[in-house]
Amino acid sequence: MHFLSSCLMRYVVERICSLPRDAGSCSVREADPVTRYYFDTATATCRSFQYSQCGGNDNNFRTLEQCHGFCLARKQPVIPKLRFDDFFFYISYNKEKV
Repeated sequence: MHFLSSCLMRYVVERICSLPRDAGSCSVREADPVTRYYFDTATATCRSFQYSQCGGNDNNFRTLEQCHGFCLARKQPVIPKLRFDDFFFYISYNKEKV
C-alpha cells in the first residue's frame, strides 16, 4: 500500500473508530433492536450494544470480528521500509533538484 494511502486509511479508521456509541433513533415500535459492536476508545476494545436499526453513526459493526478487523488491525500505518542506501540516495537526489 502506498504511504499516502496508508495515512489516509489511518485517518479514516481513527475518525470512525473514535465516534461515540450511537444506539440509533428508532423506537421499539418501529424495529426490534439488534446486537451490534462499536469500538470503545476508553478501553481500546470492541464492545456490544443494542442498535435500534435506524440512524446511528459509522462506528457500528455487525460482528465483533468486523469491529476488530477495522479498528484494531488497521490502527498502525504501513510505513515503507527503505534500505539505508535508498534513504541516502533519496536525500542526495532531492538536494540536487533544489
